Amino acid sequence: MLSPLQKALLPGAVLVAFLCASPAAGKDSYKGSLDPSIPHHAAILDTLSKLEKGPADAALYNDLGCLVAWDGFWRDALRSFDAAAKLAPKDSRPSFNAGLVEALRGDWGGARSRFHKAVKTDPGNWSAWWMLGFAEEMLGHEGAAVDAYSRSLR
Repeated sequence: MLSPLQKALLPGAVLVAFLCASPAAGKDSYKGSLDPSIPHHAAILDTLSKLEKGPADAALYNDLGCLVAWDGFWRDALRSFDAAAKLAPKDSRPSFNAGLVEALRGDWGGARSRFHKAVKTDPGNWSAWWMLGFAEEMLGHEGAAVDAYSRSLR
């Protein structure tokens, strides 16, 4: 039997476990909620259909990640962005988009890592430099934030 304190802490513990679950957990969990009559879901289904025909298309994985992130399925979105980055290592968009997802989740360390990868891949990606600066600022690294912000303005 749980004590009153344990009962009070249980919902928070469940939430923490859910938020800290690894990206591998619950693969493709969004698929069960797709309704083809909703245009956004129809776009996801269309992208999945195209991926069946062209499983090595990095742009499609990036698009799928964006569509799935829109519905809040962060882990599935991150998996799609990782697949896109692996297929197109010279494209900074998947890393940038993954950084946005990490930022939305409040994981500023993860966001910084993703934005850093994006600027390493494409040093001219000003928006990735800006978001790297914001991530650094959120982490309390003022000097690194100022440096990244200034690079975004060059």
